[in-house]
Amino acid sequence: MRSLLVRCAWLTFIALWMEGCAPTGSCLFTTDAGYDYCEDFLGTEYNHTAAENACSVGNGAYSSSPCSTAGALGVCAIGTGTADNFQYTYTVPAGESGAGSVTTTTVESACGIAGGTFTPG
Repeated sequence: MRSLLVRCAWLTFIALWMEGCAPTGSCLFTTDAGYDYCEDFLGTEYNHTAAENACSVGNGAYSSSPCSTAGALGVCAIGTGTADNFQYTYTVPAGESGAGSVTTTTVESACGIAGGTFTPG
């Protein structure tokens, strides 16, 4: 009986650990400001369901994959603790050259308004 209880406790622990380690995904938001941004949910308060719900509420496009940083204008890290950390990756919208429409300074300013730390792409 004891080994059965230990086995059940261990399986429960592994299931909870796997849920915590599962990718939470990302959310792509489009703007009329000449750039789009993708939000990676990095904090421990996020799980797949919470990330998908946050994306839906914000009218974004959810993906189970992390944001791509290819061709990014920059990245904005937000959050002071492990529970609510996330980051935005700023990109030029698909199909636009971006020449003159948006600058790194523009997205750095957006990051600052959000209270984040900006790293140019």
